[in-house]
Amino acid sequence: MDYVTLASQQFGGVLAAFLVGTLLRNLELGVVGNLVVGMVGGALGGLVLAQYLDLAPVALADGTVGEPVALFTQIAVGAAGGALLAIVTGLLKSLVTA
Repeated sequence: MDYVTLASQQFGGVLAAFLVGTLLRNLELGVVGNLVVGMVGGALGGLVLAQYLDLAPVALADGTVGEPVALFTQIAVGAAGGALLAIVTGLLKSLVTA
């Protein structure tokens, strides 16, 4: 597993989860909730989307950085996963507390 790719996906997931919490106030999960959901959603969603879209990893096997565009694509797929999980979790939270 490439840890640089995983970290960039989690960064995108956390960023997207906080953005979802800011833009959709009724789906906000709090600081810790957004952090956890963003990390899990970024990692899982990023892994699934990166495999499905056959994206290049950020770091190569010898430890050097591959294509610079790979960093942004991995952040984007992590953000998609983090945003999706934040929305689903926020909806479930609003249904339970209502």
